Amino acid sequence: IRRNMMAKLTLQKCTKKYIKLIIVAVVLLVTVLVVTNAWRKNSLARSAQASQIYQEMLFAEYQQDRNTVTAKGEQLTASYSKTPYAQLGALLLAKNAVTENNLDVAVERLRWAIAQKGSKQIVVPIATVHLASVLQQQGKLDEALELVIVEPNKPYLSLYAQARGDIYVAKGDLRQAKTAYIQAMQNLAPGVQAPLLQLKLMDLGGDDNA
Repeated sequence: IRRNMMAKLTLQKCTKKYIKLIIVAVVLLVTVLVVTNAWRKNSLARSAQASQIYQEMLFAEYQQDRNTVTAKGEQLTASYSKTPYAQLGALLLAKNAVTENNLDVAVERLRWAIAQKGSKQIVVPIATVHLASVLQQQGKLDEALELVIVEPNKPYLSLYAQARGDIYVAKGDLRQAKTAYIQAMQNLAPGVQAPLLQLKLMDLGGDDNA
């Protein structure tokens, strides 16, 4: 009888212990789910806010209100850096910096956009090509070429090849430039017309149907 009582007590203790563990596990799971859901909602809210700021930035650009453009761009890069809108804002700030001949500022903006690994990478190839163009304007031809000598994802093959062609022209290597422009033509998306690219190739004596 004593053994049976001891067994029952042991079973009750074990049962209580496992019940406590189950309760703790359930509480932890619920906490994780609540926190994850809150994070998602907050992320969506921040993305919506960033989208609104970027739209205001574009409207200010349309109105040629450079002060507002700069303010909105700074707000995006400072407070919404993990959204793609911050990268897009940096691109617009870089474009305006080039227009104002502030090439060092443009380089800084573009490098920042490229470095934002936490955001979607849609902007990165475009920012890379723009950076290569600005470095080319600064006479840093080898540094510019290093950025676009690599093979990007398929949608950007033509963009990178054309950038290489421009740099090779600046370096005086017309043979390499022609090869790059032909590659750019061959990798255009179906139905896309590129008259400027065709003119560049024709200037080098190339066949735009190559």
